[in-house]
Amino acid sequence: MDQRSALHEALLIRELSGINRHGHSRLLPGEPFQTVILILTPPRLEFSSTMTRVSTRVLFAAVAFTLSGSIAHAANARLSPSFMKIEPKTRSLQVCNNKGSKQISREKDYARLDRVVVDALSSPTFNENVISGTGGAFRLKGQWHQFQFQCILADDRLSATSFTYQIGDIVPEDQWEKYGLWR
Repeated sequence: MDQRSALHEALLIRELSGINRHGHSRLLPGEPFQTVILILTPPRLEFSSTMTRVSTRVLFAAVAFTLSGSIAHAANARLSPSFMKIEPKTRSLQVCNNKGSKQISREKDYARLDRVVVDALSSPTFNENVISGTGGAFRLKGQWHQFQFQCILADDRLSATSFTYQIGDIVPEDQWEKYGLWR
């Protein structure tokens, strides 16, 4: 296989599988097809032509993409009945807690956070599909950190499409009981 064919094949497989050029999933939690299955083919399969080799690998990538959607759909179907029983505003807050956890933990300094609560210090405002507030908090290494945020929900309000935030001060331990925070 020449370099141009190999590059084209790699780009096509990456596009079908939802993997960016750094090898990370472009798909965010809560979005459709959140599970990505990576199928590796042996490096030296002998085929009669370059086209057959490319076609086989593209087929493997297409199967992986299809399976990832089916598995994600099955997982969502399993969780939906209990999740749907939660009161809609509480459910929306949970969606934003999850999205916030994923977004904030992407920062190197906050990668080991273990809890995000968007309504920890004050009640956020709800404006159609947008939830925003200044009283969010996350726990990291036994300390609670305040943050302000804006969370944009999908139309069905079962996933978040965007979560922006600005981290503030550490919440003093003598205020934890007032806000219902814990060690």
